[in-house]
Amino acid sequence: VEILKKEEKAEKAAERARNSVLNAVRDATTAIKKKSVVAEKLADCRYHDERSSLYITEGDAAAGSVKRARNSDFVAVMPIRGKIINALKNPIDEVLANEEVKAINMAMGCGLLDKINTSKLRYGKIFFAADGDPDGFSIVCLLLALFYRLWPELIREGKVYWAQFPLYEVTIGNKVYFAYDDEELKKFSSGKVSRNKG
Repeated sequence: VEILKKEEKAEKAAERARNSVLNAVRDATTAIKKKSVVAEKLADCRYHDERSSLYITEGDAAAGSVKRARNSDFVAVMPIRGKIINALKNPIDEVLANEEVKAINMAMGCGLLDKINTSKLRYGKIFFAADGDPDGFSIVCLLLALFYRLWPELIREGKVYWAQFPLYEVTIGNKVYFAYDDEELKKFSSGKVSRNKG
């Protein structure tokens, strides 16, 4: 009798977990219709096809830099605040309830998990743009983990990229050189060094 009660409790707990995930997926899918939520964060492009790209950036400063340099016909920009939720360590319902995740999901428009339809993706490519320092690397890793868990098909289809920016600018005379990390910076024995941020 005791064993049966434990099994019954376990089954009820599993059912609650399943329902929680199903509800979270449903809410995330339904929320995609709320364009106003996306508009708060997303600087969208005019055309959506294989030529277009979505840059998910580390904060507003990086988003501003990409916006100034972009072709707004084909490049969309959306900032996220700091380190996004760890999709591999947290329960799936918590991941789906995260506001940053909801915004990314709505911007892409292709659904997620078992509801994904890659043909509905609004962009040909997705780029992660973060600072070239340890914090930036951490954010890129967290975004990769998120896509690995929620949108693995996009990774398999080669639609996900890391837009790696140089961490330093070195000015020697009238020429400007770039170094992606401290190791590359060591190659320059002279010149004015400025550290890129955002």
